[in-house]
Order: sequence, then C-alpha cells, then structure tokens
Amino acid sequence: MPAFLLSPVARWLAAGAVLLVLFGAWRVEAARREAADLRAVAAEEAVKGRDTAIVALERLAMAVAERDARFQPIRRAVDAAPVTHACVAAPAVRAALDGLRARDAGAAGVPAVDAGVPAGTAGARRPR
Repeated sequence: MPAFLLSPVARWLAAGAVLLVLFGAWRVEAARREAADLRAVAAEEAVKGRDTAIVALERLAMAVAERDARFQPIRRAVDAAPVTHACVAAPAVRAALDGLRARDAGAAGVPAVDAGVPAGTAGARRPR
C-alpha cells in the first residue's frame, strides 16, 4: 500500500469527503421533503379553490332557476297568445320595422333587408 494513503492528511481528506457526501445527501433529502410539502399545500389550495368554485356555480344555478321560475308565467302567456300578422302588415309598423332594420344595418355595415325575408314579416313572431 502506498505510504500516502496511510498518512494523516489522506485520512482527513477521506473523512472530509465522507462528510461532504453525507451533507449533500442530507440537503437533497431536505429539498425533496420541502418540495413534497409545497405540493401538498398546493393540492390543498386546489381543493379549496375547487370547492369555492362549486359553491359559486351552485349559487349561480339557483339564481338562474329562480329567474326562470319568475319568468315562466310570462313566457307561457306569450306562447299562448294567438299568432297574427295583421299588426306587422300595417303601414306604420312596417315603416317602423324598416327604420329599425336600416338603423341596425347601418351600425353593423350589412344590407338593410335580409334576403328571402319579406319586409313586413321580419319582426313577426313565428309559431313554435
């Protein structure tokens, strides 16, 4: 065996290398634990956020259902009303509808009269 390996300097270098490897392994393990803790906290926050979103969506669904229930009688009355084209065929109503179409078309940059739709019946309610 070479004499260098038996010297006290080699022993101190070997002990230092062992301690350096152990310290590095300890730091790596600490970093892994820290990352696992951060992932656990992030998962908990995601679950809380999901629960908050679910509660908000349920509240929104209830509000929509309440609004629908309030407007249902009005909708039934409108749907039950007889369909007639007499009002739309009146010259005053036709002029008003044509004026609305022209105003909307001017704002949107599209032609004022829809192709294939008679001028007096575009705003009339159709049976369902």
